[in-house]
Order: sequence, then C-alpha cells, then structure tokens
Amino acid sequence: MMLRKIQNGFLSAIAAALVACGGDSTTPNPKGGDGPPVVAGPTVAAVQPASLAATNLAQVITIVGTGFDTSPTVTISAPSGPDLQLSGTQLSSATSTSLSMSVVLGAAGTWRVQVRNANGQSSTAMTFTVGAAVAPVIQSVSPSDLPVEATTTVTVTGSGFQRGLSLLFTRDNGAEFQLQGSSIENLTATSFSFKFLTPGRLDYGLVVVNPDGQASAGAVKLTAGPPPGPAPTIASVSPATISASSLG
Repeated sequence: MMLRKIQNGFLSAIAAALVACGGDSTTPNPKGGDGPPVVAGPTVAAVQPASLAATNLAQVITIVGTGFDTSPTVTISAPSGPDLQLSGTQLSSATSTSLSMSVVLGAAGTWRVQVRNANGQSSTAMTFTVGAAVAPVIQSVSPSDLPVEATTTVTVTGSGFQRGLSLLFTRDNGAEFQLQGSSIENLTATSFSFKFLTPGRLDYGLVVVNPDGQASAGAVKLTAGPPPGPAPTIASVSPATISASSLG
C-alpha cells in the first residue's frame, strides 16, 4: 500500500512537471475523460446600425458577436416571414467577431437573426427592430450648376431613397415636370443619378418623392447656365480730351 502511494505521487509529480515545461495537456470534455478542448459556439451580441428603417432597397448591416467560423450561414427572419439565408460570397465581410451583408429589410417590426457555423453550432436567435419607412433626405446634388443646352449626369446623395421613387422639378416660372422609371440610374438607399437636359437658363427646385408618397423636405436648387453678370460700367475714357478733327 505504501509503495503504491509513492508510485502514484511520483507519477503525479512527473505529469505536473510536463505541464509546467509546456508538455501536452488535454482539456476534459463535458462527458468526462481526456479529449480535445470544446469549441464554443457562435454568439450574436448586436446588429448595426442600431437604427434601421424599412426600405425596398438593400442596405448593409453588420452582425457583431463571437465565435463565427470561416463559413457561417446567417438566417434573417422577417416579422411575418419568410426566412432569408446568406452565406459565402453573400457576406461582404466575415471575421470571427463580425459579419456584414447587404439585405432588404422591407417591413417594419421585430426581426430575428441567427448564425450557424459549418460544424452545426448555432447562436441563440437575437431580435432587432426595423422602424417604419422614413421620408427621403437630400444631402447633396452634384453638380448643382448645369450647362445650358447640354445633357448632364447629376448625382444625388442622401438617405431613405426607395425603388420606384420619382423626381419632381419646379421651374422658377412655376411649371412642374417629373422624372421616374428608367430615368433614375444607379439607385441605392443612399444615392442615385439621372441625366438632365437643360433647354435654357432656368432655376429648378428638386424634390424626391418615394412610392409611399413621402417626399424630401424643401426643394434643392439646380441652376442651368451661369448667373447673369453685373451691368457694364465705364470707369474712364482715355484720352480724356479728343479734338474735333480726330473724329473726322
């Protein structure tokens, strides 16, 4: 009995020495015994941006969390369905702590997101809120000074733009006209462009109107042609004295 205790103590001392020197040591698995370390599953902590509004155009969202592997699948569930699954190249950016993707959040309400790793481990579904559609906002128009009798590509940047929007122009003489459909190019939730032919020198007020009827506040001014210059003035005449004979 005494010999067995000495042997057990000796073996324990050797094992401790191996661990201290960097020797192999395994982590017990939940079922007991030695085995490889247990890999923690993915977790979802937040969806960014924190403020989201419903729109019929794609917008980029980022899922922040831990434990995402190199081939995750993201399931996004609308308030009334259906589920949308994204993976591979559908994820524009993927690291172990964040996943970015472009999605259409077309309905206001409570949405759910869940991440599943390639090994089958899944996060708990997390809810996030998408607010009601907001009115479009124009932040800039470039260029805002347009040449006369020429077609110019104009780029509008802002927020809240939706597929099916129209552009309402009001001339400085009060006349109105619209552009819509295929006239609107490169449309995203934050920018679009259109080609504009200016028949003559006029000022135009531009308003963006979404298909739900919400419009941008105030009209952004577009000017076709350079503004009129100042009236001519005479500063001096030289020579100041002119003989009658020089005038013929």
